[in-house]
Amino acid sequence: MMLDDLSSLFLGPSFARGAHGELHRGTYKDDSVAVRMSQILDDYHNNLDSADKIQKQFDREFTFLSRLHHPNVLKFVAAYKQPQTFMIITEYVSRGSLRSYLNKIECNHELLSLKIVIAMALDIARGMGYIHSQGIVHRDLKPDNILISKDFHLKVADFGLACEESQCRRLTDITGTYRWMAPEMVNGRKSYNCM
Repeated sequence: MMLDDLSSLFLGPSFARGAHGELHRGTYKDDSVAVRMSQILDDYHNNLDSADKIQKQFDREFTFLSRLHHPNVLKFVAAYKQPQTFMIITEYVSRGSLRSYLNKIECNHELLSLKIVIAMALDIARGMGYIHSQGIVHRDLKPDNILISKDFHLKVADFGLACEESQCRRLTDITGTYRWMAPEMVNGRKSYNCM
């Protein structure tokens, strides 16, 4: 759903920052939400390339998240778009990223039980299986883009680099985080296949 006005949205403080925007905690119609806000500013830091990148990332995120409905995929709530402001509103996932969780475990010299590791792997596999069944290639799966809910279920997030499988085959750019890339991308085949 694309919002026309923001009267039902309360935007709280920023809790994270990315390359093209900030994450805010907020409320939308009395539900706790996360709001990713990107702005194209009229200063020397922004040029046409970065403005185009922000626009394309927003369009992809909105297109894919709004059509995905699965317990292991971040739930889309709404979006807002004005000429220089873009917002993606999703459920708020309270335990943060898998990366943060694993770092905390490591810092505390703790070990995860095999049962927990298998449950985590199954959640990610279920989410990715569903995403692929919808003909979507994520292209940036990594611990930073896996979120943990309050009941300890994992959810795939961040569809800013995703694409339709049929269109991914035609793309020639190498996209994503190098150390987490699919082997076929690293080897230069530059082609994805969901199945």
